[in-house]
Amino acid sequence: MWKQTTMAKIVPIRFSDEVYARYEAMAAQAFPEPLPVSTYLKKRLAAGDNTAEAMMMLRQTVEDLADREAPASSPEASQADTSNMLLEILLLLRSVAGLQHMRGVHSELKRIGVEVWQGKA
Repeated sequence: MWKQTTMAKIVPIRFSDEVYARYEAMAAQAFPEPLPVSTYLKKRLAAGDNTAEAMMMLRQTVEDLADREAPASSPEASQADTSNMLLEILLLLRSVAGLQHMRGVHSELKRIGVEVWQGKA
């Protein structure tokens, strides 16, 4: 029996020449190799979805933390908890951000004189 598959939907999008040229330049500089503009834009849309999902999870985590009562503990334990939470947030954001965003952030940090965090060697 012949199994019919559904085709992907084509979504036509119009860009001004200026905007298209900007996306084309970004696609040409994509890592690890240049991409066609349509592939580059599909990847950006997917990355945006991943970012939105990660932000939603992060927001829920922050809301959960805000709803909890702070346990009576030593300041050292509180500092350790905060450091662990910040490290988790940092690693989550780094995994979602992508190389283009990381380069921009690193450039901005260098511009304002802040050393880029490299972790332990």
